[in-house]
Amino acid sequence: MSDNRIETRDNIDKMDESAIDWCNNLIGDLRREMERLNDAHKLIEWERGLLRKERKLLQREREILNGTLNQSQVRKTESIGSAYSLHGTTLMKLRGAARLWLDGAP
Repeated sequence: MSDNRIETRDNIDKMDESAIDWCNNLIGDLRREMERLNDAHKLIEWERGLLRKERKLLQREREILNGTLNQSQVRKTESIGSAYSLHGTTLMKLRGAARLWLDGAP
């Protein structure tokens, strides 16, 4: 009878270890998912910033076309637009990569 108790106790200990391992794995998975969501939030905020900049440039473009800006403002807008267009391709690639990442692509 005592052999059965020892065997039963060993089985319980093994089940406890298995449950603890399972919980630790779950906690690790949850932490990784929270990090991923935090990174996704940062990417979304970064993209919002880009959209605000684009909106400002489009507004300036409308003002230029309407003739409501003075020459100095037009030159400043032109230099900002040139810098933006130089980096536009890179920004679009980054945006595409961010979208893929957010959608879960490797």
